Amino acid sequence: MDLYGDDLRDDRGYTREIQRERTYSLVKKGSGFTQLALDDDFIIPDNKMDAVKIIHTMGNVTLEDTVVSGENAWIKGKLEFAVLYRGDREDKKVEMLSGNLPFQEKMNLDGVEDGTRLLGKGKLEDLSVTLINSRKMGIRALVEVKVEAKAEGCQEIATGVAENGRYQEKRKECELLDLVGNKQDVIRVRGELTLPSSKPNIYQILWKCVQPINLEGILQEEAVRVTGELRIGILYLDREKEQLQWYESELPIDTELEMDGVTDGDILWMSYGQSHQELEARSDYDGEDRILGIEYSVCADITVWRERRMNMVEDLYSLDKELVLQKEPLAASRLIVCNHVKVRLGEQFTLENGKEKMMQLCQAHGNVTVDSATLVEHGVQVEGVLQVEILYITPEDHFPVDHTRVILPFSQLVEFPEVTDNTGFTVETMLEQLSVNLLDYRELEVKATVGVKVLGVEHMTLENIKEVKEQPLDMEALSAQPGMIGYLVKENETLWDIAKRYHTTESELMETNGLKSFNVVPGNKLLIVKRVGEC
Repeated sequence: MDLYGDDLRDDRGYTREIQRERTYSLVKKGSGFTQLALDDDFIIPDNKMDAVKIIHTMGNVTLEDTVVSGENAWIKGKLEFAVLYRGDREDKKVEMLSGNLPFQEKMNLDGVEDGTRLLGKGKLEDLSVTLINSRKMGIRALVEVKVEAKAEGCQEIATGVAENGRYQEKRKECELLDLVGNKQDVIRVRGELTLPSSKPNIYQILWKCVQPINLEGILQEEAVRVTGELRIGILYLDREKEQLQWYESELPIDTELEMDGVTDGDILWMSYGQSHQELEARSDYDGEDRILGIEYSVCADITVWRERRMNMVEDLYSLDKELVLQKEPLAASRLIVCNHVKVRLGEQFTLENGKEKMMQLCQAHGNVTVDSATLVEHGVQVEGVLQVEILYITPEDHFPVDHTRVILPFSQLVEFPEVTDNTGFTVETMLEQLSVNLLDYRELEVKATVGVKVLGVEHMTLENIKEVKEQPLDMEALSAQPGMIGYLVKENETLWDIAKRYHTTESELMETNGLKSFNVVPGNKLLIVKRVGEC
């Protein structure tokens, strides 16, 4: 926010400076949404085993390019998929197939122009993989793509008039959200994990899963610090016996993203988009493949707000000039709440019929989906599900690995101190904790914590003074008014309204009537003495 003045010149050339403060906001220029049905067949490469049964699938949507042309956005991306399946060989029963399905889509975005910055998010809604035959798989997917165009807007609020002894000013105190900054950045994590001594060397990685949990942004001076953990799990063959092995661990996240102008007292809002992961086996000092090298990145949309208390000029009049005010509506927002609620979930599950028995867990990861977020009387009601994918070792030699999926629904009210017709909100969720325990060979228990963050604001329209013109007083009309009258205060009337209408000042009314405050109520009796000239 900065302060400056405009020169407003009357017909005689007299210069009057209007002081204003600039505030900044994030303006939504346009948005689009589309669903894409992807469908293709994939041939299993010659160096892979024939497929007998599909065990587990995983997909990730990546948007590679978003370009604005006119009022259209061209979206280019791909669906990356991985399939874990049972093979036909006795010495190696599990294999993985990976690939991608590219897509390109045109979306109409009203109100955007060439060069507009776009924020795109891709989401895998459904992935289905079927065996057509032992050498071919059918990949079917439903992908959602959302695109939003945003721009920083500047608003100019009148806060005073130079030489204001000639003007009577009515002021209004406002609490506004002022945009400090908005940027897209990439959170990058690089690190290594060393296998414990109880685990054999890595010969081939068959399956891998990397998932961020408990991500949290913390504002510092000129930066955003991001903390959390990467949950990493692999299924692999050992080098000596080529037997099936597994390993799961966590890698801490602690990195800083530069953000000009922010301080630790501001309001931070972050949302996360597409991610990319690379995981490979590396040799240690002895030349043995016992180190996992991890490179992970996730896109973040970062917005920082600051609460500002402003004293804007709402109305003006003069005792020696007729003032013509040109006003304009100004959109603004006020913070209601920025709340973070932890939703704890826990449930026991029984394996479905047809699933192999469980001997030991390999890895588990969860996906949080919000089905609905509705404004209710006391806040926002958030409904969603946590979908947990569990990979486990079986006691069967012919089918050593299997997979199961469990669903944990949740419903959470995030309370607001106040809710009006002009209340708006944004919701983000994050998996913060996840644990899976075996109870017996067909029973398991899942416990999790889901973080629900809500930013609630009140949207307002302020009447802002854009221009002031001075004109000579209508002396004939002014002379027709009585010099002194008795007055009865009406409903919804203020001392300012009365003083302006009868060409006097609030302070004069208070002094004449012995008032101790500016507050009046309907039925109060006032003596009004008309004034003309400098106040």
